[in-house]
Amino acid sequence: MAQKAAKSVARRNAQALNQLHLINLTIHAIFIFYRLLIHRHTATLSVYTKYVLLSIPSLAIEFYLEKISRPVYSANGDALRKAGEDLDGKGLMEYMWDVIYVTWGCLVLVAALGEWAWWIWAVVPLYAIYTAVTMFLGFKKSFGGAGAGAEDADGAADPAEGGLSNRQKKMEKRGGQRVVKQVQR
Repeated sequence: MAQKAAKSVARRNAQALNQLHLINLTIHAIFIFYRLLIHRHTATLSVYTKYVLLSIPSLAIEFYLEKISRPVYSANGDALRKAGEDLDGKGLMEYMWDVIYVTWGCLVLVAALGEWAWWIWAVVPLYAIYTAVTMFLGFKKSFGGAGAGAEDADGAADPAEGGLSNRQKKMEKRGGQRVVKQVQR
């Protein structure tokens, strides 16, 4: 059963990688043909520099995806040795696909509309910063750095959060005195 799933992932990966290469080649060829040959009078060193610098992340990601996701077969070609990483994975894999899609969109828009469309590529680092900050705040909150449900060393919950520890609940149930800690501000 596991071999069947691996073969399915390998088939999907091979198809997705072939499609990725074909679309990437087509979009880059259209950009070069349309922007740099037809509109040659607007092509400056700045255009070439932006094209190269802003295409490098997409091309590097494409190379990386090829390296980790291309299925590897045995020497005779019938047995699957390695299916590769799943290209439909969550997390970083989604972000890498987003970088590729934004780069393609920028190339098409720059070719059709002009130089100002390179600014759309600024979405990529801004989104990365947003994701990093929200992830950091989530980790900080889950590890108690923000005081979210953190308990003291003696097991008492923070009264500012309104929760009682199990120890306090047991004491109240036995008729003991209710313990309220002063919150220092």
